[in-house]
Amino acid sequence: MASCPAFMFESKVQIQDMNESTFRSLCKTLSEHYKLEESCHVYLEESVAMLIEMVAQDLIVRVLAERYQHSLNVVKRKLYEILIALLKLAANIVKPTRGDVTYISLFILEVKRYMPYFRDCIGALDGTHVPVHPPSRFLERFICRKSEPTMNILAMYNFSLKFT
Repeated sequence: MASCPAFMFESKVQIQDMNESTFRSLCKTLSEHYKLEESCHVYLEESVAMLIEMVAQDLIVRVLAERYQHSLNVVKRKLYEILIALLKLAANIVKPTRGDVTYISLFILEVKRYMPYFRDCIGALDGTHVPVHPPSRFLERFICRKSEPTMNILAMYNFSLKFT
C-alpha cells in the first residue's frame, strides 16, 4: 500500500469522531485482509475518505467528484469497492460468539433485582431513524412520521455493549 500525501487527512477528511491513526488502521485492514487496492490515480486512503465523508456529511457523489477532482464513474466505482470491503469486514466483526448467546450475563447475575426478570436475556434491541436521500421515485417509502426521508436502523447489543 503506497502512502498518501500527509495533507490528505487534514484537508479532505472532515470527520469528528475518527482520528488519523484509526483511519490509517482501517485502511491497512481493508488493504491486507480484504485485498482492497488503489488505482493509478486514486489512493486507497482517498477512496476510504470519500466513503466516510459521504456517510458522515450526507454528501452526494457529484459533490465528492468535484471535491476530489475525479470523474463520477471513478468515484462511484471506488465507493462501491470500499463499501463491499466494509461489508465483508462487518460480517467478520459484528456477529455473536457462542458465549454471547448461551451464558447469563454477569451483570444480570450480580444485580439480584434483575435476575428473576432478565435471566434469559442476552442483550438489548433498539432502533433509530437515520436521515437518507433516496431516489425521488422511491421517496414515499422513506417518509417517517415527521415527514422527512429516513431509514429505520435496528441493532442488538449484549451487556458488554458489543453489537451482535
